[in-house]
Amino acid sequence: MKISSRDSLAMIKAIGAEENFTTHGALSGVANPEYAYPGQMPEAHAQRLARDLATGDVTYMIVSYVTPIAWKMRDGSVRRPRVTYSRTTSAHQGKAGYVLGE
Repeated sequence: MKISSRDSLAMIKAIGAEENFTTHGALSGVANPEYAYPGQMPEAHAQRLARDLATGDVTYMIVSYVTPIAWKMRDGSVRRPRVTYSRTTSAHQGKAGYVLGE
């Protein structure tokens, strides 16, 4: 599903329902991802995500540009690395954290 990055309500609904989506810009959500390109993610976080993906425990992932910024685990916990990126990605991180219950 494609939604406008300015439509916060649609984005919140898609993330809350763990639906696949893309925006006309840089944000996307992926249900049951099998692989993730680490993008700008620091190595330690990239390794943790790779381990989580390898076990099949990631149920949903939010990606800003090509960098995973948050992922939800099968047990309901959320991993959102405390890393600062661009202004736009920081806004995406805030929305992701809000919707995923952080």
